[in-house]
Amino acid sequence: MRKAILINPDEKPRAVEVEGLDTLQELVGGYIELMRGPIPGTNTFVNEDGKRMRLPLNRQATALHAPYLMGGDVICGPVVIVGIDDEGDTIDAPAEAWEYFKIKPPA
Repeated sequence: MRKAILINPDEKPRAVEVEGLDTLQELVGGYIELMRGPIPGTNTFVNEDGKRMRLPLNRQATALHAPYLMGGDVICGPVVIVGIDDEGDTIDAPAEAWEYFKIKPPA
């Protein structure tokens, strides 16, 4: 299991454990899309159809990812932030991410 950070629209970020693709899809509410994470050493998973499904605007995630969004794009729906290793594989979110969001990883 990977320790990750979930940001739901209009909620505080919280710690979650991700077992694999099924868990990621459940957390974001559909098919996943991978994007660059807001903190070095992270990636973010979003719902690839979030806007089409008219999921709620995720203001916090949009603001965090603004440097990587094109043309005023926004993020709709939940996002999951994970860590990545040197080969691009998913690992636990790094210490910097937990510190940034001021939350503790799952035990």
